[in-house]
Amino acid sequence: MRHGLLALICWLCCFVAHSERLNVEQSGLFRAWFVHIAQEQLRQGPSPRWYQQDCAGLVRFAANEALKVHDSKWLKSNGIASQYLPPEMTLTPEQRQLAQNWNQGNDKTGPYVTAINLIQYNSHFIGLDINQAQPGDMIFFDQGDAQHLMVWMGRYVIYHTGSATKTDNGMRAVSLQQLMTWKLYIKNFINYQYINVHRSLLIKIKPLSYFNFVPLPPATVPIPRRH
Repeated sequence: MRHGLLALICWLCCFVAHSERLNVEQSGLFRAWFVHIAQEQLRQGPSPRWYQQDCAGLVRFAANEALKVHDSKWLKSNGIASQYLPPEMTLTPEQRQLAQNWNQGNDKTGPYVTAINLIQYNSHFIGLDINQAQPGDMIFFDQGDAQHLMVWMGRYVIYHTGSATKTDNGMRAVSLQQLMTWKLYIKNFINYQYINVHRSLLIKIKPLSYFNFVPLPPATVPIPRRH
């Protein structure tokens, strides 16, 4: 088994009334939309509507968009085709605002949360085995004074580097085999105390699967910025 990775289901990770948490079916649909939206940021480049572009920002943006009503107006504004989409979710108005109320610590909630606070306040421990991770879970690296999140897509990870230029939008896709050769991964692979598997406090532990999209192949080359 491959150990030393932290997987985190980041969606809807905030402290709200238990009745507003997603049920099993909603959790599965949310996961599918979360992955689909994150994947579109890789395929097309970051959406103009994604303002805070870094590793945690990818999670926040995909979670927030996953909770919205995905009608023709939403699809057009995000440049997403109407084919191969997950089924739509039926949510309460309160549930649609869950990703606007992350637990920020110190009894505060809001739409912004850092990578470390996603882990500390918005998830619970699962284990140390990447085989426990499902598409949409997060791989988390803790370097003490810096943290980094990647989204597990099932065969590879995607993430945002936190910086962008005119020729490099910051989005990356890397296979697990490639990731295991990185010095950052090797350091965390050896030092188990820096990494753990976590899961959201709000979704059900065993959500249904609704993944009817075709995963993109792993790639490490920069992807052109969306214009």
